[in-house]
Amino acid sequence: MIRRVALVFLSLPAALLLFLFLGDRAIERLLPPKKVAAICVRELSARLHREVRVEEAGFGLWRGLWMAGLAVSESPDFSAGMFLEADRVIVKPSYAPLVSGRVAAGEVVLMRPRIHIVRRRDGTYSHSDLAGAMDLAASTATAAGQGNPRLEALLRSAVAALRLEMGEARIHQAEVVYADAASSLTLALTDGEAVLKEVRSGGRTDARTSFKVRGASGGRQFAADVLIKARLRLKDYVPIESAGSVVVERAAYPRFRSDTLRVEWDFTVPDGRLREAAEGFTPLLSSVEGVMSVEGGPGELSDPSGLAKESRWAALALYPVDVLARFRGLDLPSLEKIEYGSMRGVYSFKAGSVNIAPLYIRGPLLGFNAEGVVQMRRRTVGLKANLGLGTSAVGVLIKGPLDKPEIVPDVSFKASGAGPLATIEQKLGRP
Repeated sequence: MIRRVALVFLSLPAALLLFLFLGDRAIERLLPPKKVAAICVRELSARLHREVRVEEAGFGLWRGLWMAGLAVSESPDFSAGMFLEADRVIVKPSYAPLVSGRVAAGEVVLMRPRIHIVRRRDGTYSHSDLAGAMDLAASTATAAGQGNPRLEALLRSAVAALRLEMGEARIHQAEVVYADAASSLTLALTDGEAVLKEVRSGGRTDARTSFKVRGASGGRQFAADVLIKARLRLKDYVPIESAGSVVVERAAYPRFRSDTLRVEWDFTVPDGRLREAAEGFTPLLSSVEGVMSVEGGPGELSDPSGLAKESRWAALALYPVDVLARFRGLDLPSLEKIEYGSMRGVYSFKAGSVNIAPLYIRGPLLGFNAEGVVQMRRRTVGLKANLGLGTSAVGVLIKGPLDKPEIVPDVSFKASGAGPLATIEQKLGRP
């Protein structure tokens, strides 16, 4: 009896393998490569409202869906240019989650994707029209409902209840070309490698990506090598928790240069501010809670006001430097160009306020430190800063409206010692 039971259990995997093998063969006969390629072209063109080409494609229970030679045009067709190319796309399904109403891809692989992004003069992007194109619930309901409002509403609810998941997503040798029609900024991201694990709403996702970036702005060249590691928790596919680090090597930007720059963070987004956080960088500064640290050097910072105009994160991180660089009075030394051996800043975000404690810049000629609070929602500031030039030092108080603060002498301020900065990665464990 025991022997028979054992034989039954041992035969189940073999039977399952045989079933999958035969099913794979049957699907390949029903859906030959040419037919699969035609379906992919038709469905992607309908969803994206752009011209699509697929050289080869196939589908099987083992291999999943694969496409070779994928190309997607700019809107409306290839006469407008190329938006996306990829040598190969592979989507391998995971069948077990279907039992609980979840759509899951066990593995997604993108080989040598090449993406072209253009920012138009009106502020929109070449891909702006794709924002709702891949709405799974809407597109499926509209196509299958065939104009029947009740059927369409029912299908929309059913499809929306499915949860899209990915066990692992890998991108190899990615290239991204970016051009801003309203300015002279151009970017080329090359050698892009990325791995994302356990991508699902409500779960924790580990991400690692690296790439080289080269570009030009105002006739000046810049370049950097970037490595990003992060751990995310998603809600409706928007990050509500994020911790990680960015390491930039050999950063050479027109207004900023640093041999090494390291940014670490540990952020959460309160439930009540999730929508605001999803809208972009502007509200994100006042929506998140947590801590961020910046450390780098040696390097050079020039025209901090110009840098602040180009990046809101830079505007916040260097706010006291930017304000004092534009200020004329109190015989303050010039901050238009700062050579530094080391730079370090710690920023705590809470309820719309940012506590800077402290920001240090140490150079051969100039030393700078600042501490205080920036109220992002109230648009007010209260900061104390010291500028040292040789053996002399000047203390100032920066207070009042964020856009036009008052700057007065303050001889009482003495910043706390720099000391060793325990990294967030060590605190949280490496993501």
